[in-house]
Amino acid sequence: MEWLLDNYGNIIVCMIVGAVVTGALLSVLHDRKNRKCGCSQGCANCPASKNNCCKKSGS
Repeated sequence: MEWLLDNYGNIIVCMIVGAVVTGALLSVLHDRKNRKCGCSQGCANCPASKNNCCKKSGS
């Protein structure tokens, strides 16, 4: 219990960082599932267009 009290600040910071990383990862996975492109420049010269990233949105 004393260890928790001594390190509660670090524990809270680690939990916040973990939540941010998890949120970013879930956002990327959600975008990939919905086949959203990574840029807004169009698909003519986009390397992602080779794997049909942009086909669903019609851009």
